[in-house]
Amino acid sequence: MKRRMLTAVILLTLTAAVLFTGCGDSTAEGEAKAEGVGTITLSVNPQVQIEYDDEGKVVSLTGANDDGEKIVSSYPDYIGKECDDILEDLIEAIYEQGFFDGKIDGNARPILIQLEPGSVVPYDDFLEELKDECDYTADNLKLTSDVFLIDGDDYDEKYTTADQKSHYITLEKAKQIALAQANVKAANAVFADREFDFDDGKAVYELEFRAGGVKYEYSIDALTGRILEAERSKIKKTVKKNTSGSSNSTSGSSAGSSGNAGYGSGSYGNTNYGNSGYGGGSSSSGGTGSNTNYSNYGGNGSNNSGNSSSGNSNYGGNSNYGGNSNYGNSSNYDDGGSNYDNGNSGYDD
Repeated sequence: MKRRMLTAVILLTLTAAVLFTGCGDSTAEGEAKAEGVGTITLSVNPQVQIEYDDEGKVVSLTGANDDGEKIVSSYPDYIGKECDDILEDLIEAIYEQGFFDGKIDGNARPILIQLEPGSVVPYDDFLEELKDECDYTADNLKLTSDVFLIDGDDYDEKYTTADQKSHYITLEKAKQIALAQANVKAANAVFADREFDFDDGKAVYELEFRAGGVKYEYSIDALTGRILEAERSKIKKTVKKNTSGSSNSTSGSSAGSSGNAGYGSGSYGNTNYGNSGYGGGSSSSGGTGSNTNYSNYGGNGSNNSGNSSSGNSNYGGNSNYGGNSNYGNSSNYDDGGSNYDNGNSGYDD
């Protein structure tokens, strides 16, 4: 009897050991699955990292900066929720705490969803669904923020090493974020500077581009895609001064003008308006041509300031309108010698 009881005890012990070993294998398998989890980082100004399991359900939340820690501390019930639901709740919390109030370069702060390097997505449309959820939430909140998705293809492979994958986004992704925030189309932008640099130990892309007479300068966080600095300024147009001196060509100032009229060959006293050779080789000092006599309407070689006579029009005579004109000397315009008022005026002849 005792021997049978002892045998039964041994069998029970062995059975328990087998069951325990099986549970141990199950735990090990669970731990192996846990190694395949991924991490999504949500960035506005607060940054929050969302760790998920192979079903896309949240296992932890971590504030990646001070503002992110404040958001996480106010949201304790997240374990086991779907990632898209968590993103909706986090964006609403960020909105309620006023982080969308400030603008960047005159536009609303963007929303970035970043798949951390080495993460595995639970299914093909996982990231697209997360972006759609963010767009939907932003629309409900009446936000005009752009939503950017940073996935595995947006990391610069030249920074990948044998030990770890690259954590730096590509230059093209940085340019895409800057252009969208500036509301400038890529086809209209000319980049003058594109530099990857470290600013106070932080990896950044320093970008400068121009479009529509405006210069834009952006600093983009090379790790997260966040816009660190942004400014714009009007491009001043440079007006070139004319250093060739004043032009010597004046209407009728030389023999190169039409008809060689002597309009500008001297002072008003000597300008030969009447002896204009529109049809011939007139000059300002008496060249011959048609000798149009605009001054000597009468035909007696009037000096328009001396013995002026308005009659006897002689269009083809020898005008002295500019040759010996005496506007200020012996003009009879004001004295009694003017023929305009006496009976000898040729207007009635």
